[in-house]
Amino acid sequence: MGNYHLNGIVLQNQDVGERDVITTIFSEERGKARFLVRGTKKLESTLRAAVEPITEGHYFLAERRTLDILSEWEPIEYNMELKRDGSKTALAAYIIRFLLELCPENSPEKALYTLLKNVIYILHTDINHDIMKLIIEWGFLKASGLAPEFGVCASCGQTKSARYYFWDIVEGAFYCDRCAGAGGRSFVKLGLGEIELGKKIEAGTEVLCNKEYASIEAAKSFKSGLAYDARVEGVFLSTYSRATSSFIGYHLREDIPGWHLKH
Repeated sequence: MGNYHLNGIVLQNQDVGERDVITTIFSEERGKARFLVRGTKKLESTLRAAVEPITEGHYFLAERRTLDILSEWEPIEYNMELKRDGSKTALAAYIIRFLLELCPENSPEKALYTLLKNVIYILHTDINHDIMKLIIEWGFLKASGLAPEFGVCASCGQTKSARYYFWDIVEGAFYCDRCAGAGGRSFVKLGLGEIELGKKIEAGTEVLCNKEYASIEAAKSFKSGLAYDARVEGVFLSTYSRATSSFIGYHLREDIPGWHLKH
């Protein structure tokens, strides 16, 4: 048995006895991982801040036959501004719930780790939360290999001339209005506005899953790059959001649409 370190973000804690906690983090090296932290309930404990949800740090661990034990840590970002804002914290909790309930332990997924870190950094801005919720959902679908090719007809390959597209929730594919025929019970009709918004969200997701921002300040550039106009695109958001909810509910878990947040 030896020692090792993880770079990660705290997802949750579970009390063990009167002084200890089991901490779950999402790490770059191992994905979701759990370890024991001793004595965190003591006022003088140097590890109390290490187990605060949404805290990011370097965690140094000692291997044990059961749960490994945290020996020391180095903070990277406390995210205090985020923790003081209830709506931002709730949105961060949304992606955390995905990771806790749908990711296996010790299964590293670089795209999901990058997405989590970037989303938490970007939430320090005043970016539209409904857009960020969709980026979280689409990022999880992409990392899980479930995301369809958005707005491309699975039958003819059409991408531009169709007036409408139909998202087959069960099959996962898109069909233009010509190839969809009369449609079906699992089809959701999307106009060009929803398709263009979806493509913008998909492009933003691609960035956040593959480019790891080094700091909160660096991540703030994402907001200006997204160029979301709520006055124009906001009217398409509810239809696109409902379609995405139906898709992830069918392919991941039925109760996921019930997680949706009200802002």
